[in-house]
Amino acid sequence: MQAPLTFRDKYGFPCERDGADVLWAESAGQHCILYFGKDDFEYWSYPLNEFHRRVWSTNFFRRLDRFLLVKVIKIRKRVWLKALFYNGIVVEFTRKANKRLKAYLKKHPPTQKQ
Repeated sequence: MQAPLTFRDKYGFPCERDGADVLWAESAGQHCILYFGKDDFEYWSYPLNEFHRRVWSTNFFRRLDRFLLVKVIKIRKRVWLKALFYNGIVVEFTRKANKRLKAYLKKHPPTQKQ
């Protein structure tokens, strides 16, 4: 585990998941929602800045705007205001985020399936 994150399961017991398995994260006020797959997500009781700090060492994530953090190495293709991941998930974002992602992918194009 590169960035262990602690959650509570439906019974209130603590469970741990790896932060490197997150595909993207969205801010939800003082908390954030971490998406591990299409229907697999967890509410984390810390803000998005804290998650970004914890996974900073993995160097996989890119902050696109103040509400969105995306795992760039999992993006297969970028289409206008959307990113398509290798597992078929589509994430929509703002124009500002689209501009930042476009600039990043121009400098660091995706090379292979991760």
